[in-house]
Amino acid sequence: MRARVPDPGSVDATARGRRRVSAVGTDTLRLGEHDVDVRAVRQFTDAGQVAGAGLVLDHAVTAGHLDGRRPLPEVLDRLEADLAGPTARWTGGAGTDVAVPRRHEVAAALNRLRALQVRELH
Repeated sequence: MRARVPDPGSVDATARGRRRVSAVGTDTLRLGEHDVDVRAVRQFTDAGQVAGAGLVLDHAVTAGHLDGRRPLPEVLDRLEADLAGPTARWTGGAGTDVAVPRRHEVAAALNRLRALQVRELH
């Protein structure tokens, strides 16, 4: 199996020059200019989990974990290490109710991002 490497430029949480990450219930993640349909992700049981997954994806880019060279499992490993620390490290001090997402929830949200571009490592 070939490793999938996400393009960090396709995971952009900015909209009109501002960072935008929010949840619309458990159905939609707003990540920058994109609305991500997460209705099929049954593990999301409240909006805090959806928002948390979005904040973690944004953190993956800003912290350099999602850098266009690392395959997705390695990115998720690095994110898990960050999630074990203080929440301010990955929430950016967001003033919203946020639940710590699991790696599978983060991956599910990322895979549903229509703008996501991925290349395969040979």
